[in-house]
Amino acid sequence: MRSISTFFNALSHTFRSGNTHTALDVLAPAEPVNIAATVAEHLICTDSVPATPQEVAEMFMAVTGQPATAQELMDTEELLLSFGLLHAS
Repeated sequence: MRSISTFFNALSHTFRSGNTHTALDVLAPAEPVNIAATVAEHLICTDSVPATPQEVAEMFMAVTGQPATAQELMDTEELLLSFGLLHAS
């Protein structure tokens, strides 16, 4: 009986310690991961900017482990272009 009480106390503390008091912020990241920004960050860290569209697609695959959709590539290229980090070729 004591272990059940301890479990519920810990669970209650988790719910109360979150920002929203619903524990949803404990179960999920506070902000969704922006894949375009992550890919851009990796391109910058590897000194691959300005990047070509092919390099963007390759880095997307390296970061996520899956090929990018057309929309994801467009979002990533748009972000890079806004900072002058996309080499159009």
